[in-house]
Amino acid sequence: MNCKNLKILRIRYCNNVRILETCLNTLEFKSSQIYASSIVHILEKSGTLLQRLKLESNGGKIYEESLLLRTFKSFCPNITYPNISCIRFSTQFQDLTCNLQKLQFLTLQYLNDILAEEMEEEEDLRCELCNLQKYHR
Repeated sequence: MNCKNLKILRIRYCNNVRILETCLNTLEFKSSQIYASSIVHILEKSGTLLQRLKLESNGGKIYEESLLLRTFKSFCPNITYPNISCIRFSTQFQDLTCNLQKLQFLTLQYLNDILAEEMEEEEDLRCELCNLQKYHR
């Protein structure tokens, strides 16, 4: 299905979105489990147009998280309002958020697996995010 004029897409509990061919500026995806491979093609197609992203997993898991983060970093550098639940606070995630040049608001829910040795890195990221917020005001 090709939806040329579609700019905002909200998907609730539907895992078969591979049929969509569209460029979006807003994507909201809510499901009991999120599989990155099911939405990567939308992220790639939307690319630099994508500004707002909400991923909400009620089941507490985002599968193929590394693929998802690589796709954000490669194709979606203009995300300004990410809202992500159930993501690991990994070094890869921290690198991504630091590379989002237009980041304005970051909402995270149900962070998982914060390792003790990453606590110092987390503090550094917090400082960087605070500096970004000050810069964008």
